[in-house]
Amino acid sequence: MSNFKKLPINLKPREKLKFHGTSRLTDQELLAIILQSGSSQFSVMQISQMLFEKYQTFENILSQSLQELMTNPGIGEVKAINLKAIHEIIKKTQTKPISNITIKHPKDIVASVEYLKNKEQEHLVVIAVDSRFNIINQEEIFIGTINEIIIHPREIFVNAIKSMAYGIILVHNHPSGNSNPSENDIISTNKLVEIGKFLNIKVLDHLIISKNDYYSLRENNDIIN
Repeated sequence: MSNFKKLPINLKPREKLKFHGTSRLTDQELLAIILQSGSSQFSVMQISQMLFEKYQTFENILSQSLQELMTNPGIGEVKAINLKAIHEIIKKTQTKPISNITIKHPKDIVASVEYLKNKEQEHLVVIAVDSRFNIINQEEIFIGTINEIIIHPREIFVNAIKSMAYGIILVHNHPSGNSNPSENDIISTNKLVEIGKFLNIKVLDHLIISKNDYYSLRENNDIIN
């Protein structure tokens, strides 16, 4: 049994937030507030600390599957669902669809996914456009490891089909800082081009974002028409 309940009230995360604001809380304390309670074996702070020891960052914790989260001590179904719900809220706020923007150049896309530049893992964003290249849908669909992202064609095209998009633009980041595409980036993109032809949805470009640069597969003739 932990000594968490014996902590002075001003040292407990909720009370610290209440009286001092969020800026005074550590990541572990913020996560403890989200988790709300501990278990019979561990305090909520101990559970929070164990999660950070295992996954290192908030982003890594929240991106785990429901089943993976539930393998951790003190994390049952309810806590795991709460974490996944928060992850989805974050994704929706970060990738809020942008209206009234017409894509005229890859730089127009870069501006809409600025937040990707500083991510520690690879994120894949799919932007759907109409025949006039107006953005009609923008969604982050995958988060991968620090140097790998797994692309599932069904998930990539599903919203484009629903919104009757003319085409899609893929965007993902390279945390390494090197915006050059890997061989797998090029191969995967061209496979999606072929699938898009079957679905009558054009894969217009694939942008790779780094902290200080971007790479357009279309501009560099890496996409096979």
